[in-house]
Amino acid sequence: MDNAKINEETSGLPADVFNIPEMTVMKGDTVVIHFYNVEPDADGRHSFTMPEGPYTTTVALEGGQNQTITFTANQTGIFTYICTFHTLSMKGQLVVALPTHDEFRAQQRQ
Repeated sequence: MDNAKINEETSGLPADVFNIPEMTVMKGDTVVIHFYNVEPDADGRHSFTMPEGPYTTTVALEGGQNQTITFTANQTGIFTYICTFHTLSMKGQLVVALPTHDEFRAQQRQ
């Protein structure tokens, strides 16, 4: 999304940001990311990129496009995601945590 409070010309920074800058999931969860590029023009490109680690992926979209990204969170840790076109402003983190004892037992019953 665009942050209207950022003046790109004055600050030198793009106003583009991820609308979810942190995602927390439990180990074993199926992660489904609905990635939408809401830019009105096709040349307003964005990517959802996890450059390293077990979830390495890059999905680059033109304005108006969307794509679903799905994977199983099978390794704990904190993993960075970025937009390769706006690396200064579009950053976020995926946190994969261990489930509590009760959450683990509930997962086993499913």
